[in-house]
Amino acid sequence: DGTPHHAGQFDAGAAATIADRRSSPREHFGFNATLYPMGGAAPIRCLGTNIGEGGLHVLAPVGFGLAVGQRYEVAVLDPKVGAAGFNQFDEGRYATVIRTEITVGHGGDHVGVSLRFDQPLCL
Repeated sequence: DGTPHHAGQFDAGAAATIADRRSSPREHFGFNATLYPMGGAAPIRCLGTNIGEGGLHVLAPVGFGLAVGQRYEVAVLDPKVGAAGFNQFDEGRYATVIRTEITVGHGGDHVGVSLRFDQPLCL
């Protein structure tokens, strides 16, 4: 039917009771991002979907073993400058994975990854 199916999907009513813990708004637009694992493993090229002062969300290929608690150096490349004035940065932004979700669909399989910056972006 073309509708993505989410592994581990939970009740929508339960989702409404989970509070959003973000302390700043997010800009929603597509951009290229790369996650560099600590310890020098191969970089993971991703599609970013949103970014804010406190973190970002990316879609990563399946198979890299991304998990909550892992830390990465994050590079954001070629982003559209959003209303909040986010500019590209290509090194030195460290972040920790705080949530993952595997999505399977007609557009391909991927892992949605939410990361929280160690230090918030300064706008």
